[in-house]
Amino acid sequence: MAAGILLRGIKPSSRRSIITAACCLLAWATGIAVALQLVKFPTIAMSAFFLVGLAAAALLGLLTERLARFLEATDVIARSTRVQATALLTLFALAAPILGSRNVPGIRLSPLPDPPGHPTIAFSASGFDGNPEIYLMRGSARDLTRLTFDPAYDLWPALSPDGSEVAFVSTRDGDPDVYVLRVDDPGSIRQLTDEPGNDFAPAWSPDGTKIAFTSVRAGNADIWTLDVNGGDLSNLTARSLADDSEPSWSPDGTAIAFARSRGGVGTIWIVPAPGGHPSLLTAGSVRWTTRPQWSQDGTGICFDGFAQGAVRSDIFTIRPDGTGLVRVTSDPSAESYCHWFDHDRYLWLVSDLPDLGYDFAFYVPSSGGEITLFLRG
Repeated sequence: MAAGILLRGIKPSSRRSIITAACCLLAWATGIAVALQLVKFPTIAMSAFFLVGLAAAALLGLLTERLARFLEATDVIARSTRVQATALLTLFALAAPILGSRNVPGIRLSPLPDPPGHPTIAFSASGFDGNPEIYLMRGSARDLTRLTFDPAYDLWPALSPDGSEVAFVSTRDGDPDVYVLRVDDPGSIRQLTDEPGNDFAPAWSPDGTKIAFTSVRAGNADIWTLDVNGGDLSNLTARSLADDSEPSWSPDGTAIAFARSRGGVGTIWIVPAPGGHPSLLTAGSVRWTTRPQWSQDGTGICFDGFAQGAVRSDIFTIRPDGTGLVRVTSDPSAESYCHWFDHDRYLWLVSDLPDLGYDFAFYVPSSGGEITLFLRG
């Protein structure tokens, strides 16, 4: 009603232009929504295109009268063409984001190579709204399934050994807790932890009966385990005065690798899965190591850390006995979050290569070599 009163105080030609501008903005926003469904995760160039286009759509709408007069003067359409001009502008505003995201060089998302071995990968990514959700990629970036639809943050997904379930962390209950959903029925979500302290970084045992995770419920971060039905809760690093996090279960189920931080130093440790005395794996060989992941055959552990003199993180591998350290990546970007796949021949990881703008998923031979982009998000 207030908008109607304001419009009545404006001369008719300006009023029509304002209405057209509003129609163009609505059409552009609708076009963006459709484009995002098609591309899933926009690049920085695409996001800039979307945002700049909002101003362009509004400007075109405000120039409706001039466009109509131009079309009449060139005999493209008949007189009294303001409605037709509005329809043309609205159609253009709707189609431009969709066509631009698919076809304009520098903005479009070009096809990406499939990773070797076509792995199934669970990951967390944010769309245009900035809200992280859980996705599943089955072998190819063309086969993506969104598993969570919640305004809360959904993070740290871990695919079960048989691929039927995903453990993840969500803030939907207020603070971060561990949840599990079924891949074939994502709506069947069950909550495993419900403590005031933050719980995060879940990892499945090889037989799929237990989950290791990080929790600060005891005051500092420790490694905990529990059954997938929520019972048999155990703190494996209760006597530690450091912060212990990001567990990874060995393939034989006997040990858990984890990251320990204390006094500005980050190291990788291994603790027996039933509990016991942890042993240090990275004794000063790499600065600030974190996020270990055990290989599929149990002969290696990958992690991210800083080489001596490096200012950005890289991916390393090491044997469980602390020997055989290999620096897998050494480019100027920051690499992190490694995972083994294709019979341990490759690692997929996250990198912020400068020419791409922000974090994307890549793969690299586990022995080292060139990294290859395979997933945007």
